[in-house]
Amino acid sequence: MQYLIGNHSLMKRINRTRVMNLLRINGTLSRAEMTEATGLDSKSLTNITGELLSEGWLESCGLSNPAIGRPRQLLRIRSNSGSFIGVALSPGRVVAVRCGLDGAIQAESSQDISPDAGIESLMEAVFRLIDSLIGISGAARQIGFAAPGVIMPEGSGFLLSVNIPGFRDIPVGDMLAERYGIPVSIEDSSRSMAIAESWFGRARGVENFLLVDIDIGIGLGIYSEGRIYRGTSNSSGEMGHTVIKRDGPLCYCGNRGCLETLASGRALLEKISGIRQSGRYSSEDLNRLKEAAAVGDTEVVNLLKQAGEHIGMAVANAVNLFNPRMLIFAGPLAWEDSPLVESARRDLSVHTLSSSLRQLAVQVSSLHDGAALGAAALALREVYEVEGVLAI
Repeated sequence: MQYLIGNHSLMKRINRTRVMNLLRINGTLSRAEMTEATGLDSKSLTNITGELLSEGWLESCGLSNPAIGRPRQLLRIRSNSGSFIGVALSPGRVVAVRCGLDGAIQAESSQDISPDAGIESLMEAVFRLIDSLIGISGAARQIGFAAPGVIMPEGSGFLLSVNIPGFRDIPVGDMLAERYGIPVSIEDSSRSMAIAESWFGRARGVENFLLVDIDIGIGLGIYSEGRIYRGTSNSSGEMGHTVIKRDGPLCYCGNRGCLETLASGRALLEKISGIRQSGRYSSEDLNRLKEAAAVGDTEVVNLLKQAGEHIGMAVANAVNLFNPRMLIFAGPLAWEDSPLVESARRDLSVHTLSSSLRQLAVQVSSLHDGAALGAAALALREVYEVEGVLAI
């Protein structure tokens, strides 16, 4: 664990982030309301907000209209004081979004790419989307990038992404930083989706929750005590490689019976006739499964139900381990009335301890392109977090 030594400069940074987070969550507040919420004295709060106003982070937005007493000046985050870009790479698709300082989405763009595309084609698509968003707004302050895979120890890129061909030993963070001359943050897709839920989705204000990402592969985003949990080697959340059937199919990781061999999008697509069998699948292929389920295709519906049983059991184990307040199903195979989700819910209720289930809220993500939104939120950390410290 990293311990931070308290000093005046550090405390000032922490208090600035507390003020910024309060306004991000609440929209508009008076100085008196911020003083009460933070516990800071009025002089310190006035000094902090004065600095943030002069630096262009905040702006005045009129006066309050109290029933009793004099009106007070209201402050809010100045959205257009900086642009932050989030990019998410997935099999067959690249998505990019641009956020303002308040986290509001200002623009987004996407491009379909071949699941067999090489690294040069993938990065060209990434550069093209970022260029288009920067071209709209001018310079960006920071970029966040998410993809499914194992992150390099130094956090500069990806060691491996099984579902994206050629994406191995790629220092994508360094590549983006060199091209655009701004800081770049890297994250795994499932963890990025969990970050998006905390900022924009179902889990706003929830300190402990799990997000199950059901895509070509299966991942888990873990939020613990208000922070994303990454693990010692930055490889947390590999739920797809938890063994649930000892004598099951051989997994590419070397084990048998991993969850991904039985319940991932890849596993389902390999079992269904009429879907191409190249071994390289995309989000478009998963959309075909959703369309088939919607019209009652018996083969697809049954396979989704079976996958849900496996996922429900694996998720029950995770819930018993972490005791979260909320569980969120996300990804292309997780829609509200999905046979997979309904089946997973049933098995979850059977295999979860009553003490863990009692206060558990089970949700389906409402976010579109959550990994890209989470990557944008990752880029916003320079304003809203002090490394190693919870701001609120």
